[in-house]
Amino acid sequence: MITIYLYHPTAAFRGFLSRYLTEICPNCFSGDIPVGTAQEIELLCKKYCEGAIFQRSSNTEQGWALTSYGNPPYEIRDFDGIQLLSTPDKRLPIWERLWAKSDPYVPLVQHSDEVGMMLKYMLTESSYQNLGSLMAEIMHLSVEDAADTLAFFAALHDIGKAHPAFQVKAKNDILVYNRVLHDLYRNGYLHDVYGIDGFRHEIYSSELIKKWCDNFGLGENGTECITKVVAFHHVKAIQTWETDIDRKDDPHAWHEMQQKIFEHEKSKFSPKIFQISNDDKTKFMITFYGLLLLCDQSCWRVLGC
Repeated sequence: MITIYLYHPTAAFRGFLSRYLTEICPNCFSGDIPVGTAQEIELLCKKYCEGAIFQRSSNTEQGWALTSYGNPPYEIRDFDGIQLLSTPDKRLPIWERLWAKSDPYVPLVQHSDEVGMMLKYMLTESSYQNLGSLMAEIMHLSVEDAADTLAFFAALHDIGKAHPAFQVKAKNDILVYNRVLHDLYRNGYLHDVYGIDGFRHEIYSSELIKKWCDNFGLGENGTECITKVVAFHHVKAIQTWETDIDRKDDPHAWHEMQQKIFEHEKSKFSPKIFQISNDDKTKFMITFYGLLLLCDQSCWRVLGC
């Protein structure tokens, strides 16, 4: 038994399918056909429709399994083996829907907020409070201000993912595509040519943060320490690559989205200008590096996001 929901099929293809399946409602076909015929129909769906959802009989607890392709108006969600359909929430602006993690999909802003909030909690309310006092002393700030400032920079550790070369990497993930990539393509923000080999989002993150630090008036030592930690937070060797962002038809669209994320995190954590002595640079970088790795991995592995 198979049921197929088609999204924007051609009229001729709907007529063709009616030879094999019953159209129980507009663009929705159901029937009992051989497996080989079902496979051939699925291939034709990919040619004559913008998207489709397939429901097949299966030995699962529900008795059936769902698959999809293209850009249907619904997405498949799996809840411990139970498959349900949901409507993607596209009311949020695109910059709030840019992806940071896939499988499961996690928006960049959400992941950034969580990493920043966890770091602030660790320095002010957890058993790591002694590190909060240490960093406050190094930065010549109060513990609260030091925690806010470090949380801000921790939140920006993945800001480099707001770049077409990174976003295009999830073009084959149907959930991410439905949530954000479809709109990026449709609005001309994204093209497959942006899949730049060797692009490292953490290096691009450090470049964006350096520009912000310069505009913010942060001292040379502070800027150097923050950008080095961010650049190496995935423990990968520094590579050189060409950013394609300024060769886009409208590069300002991506710069504006990056700026919106900066402003969002700035309003959330209220960073302060700080100074670091030459003697404290190594101590600061080692401590911040460890905290960032712990928070980043905890938000992803432990919280599942």
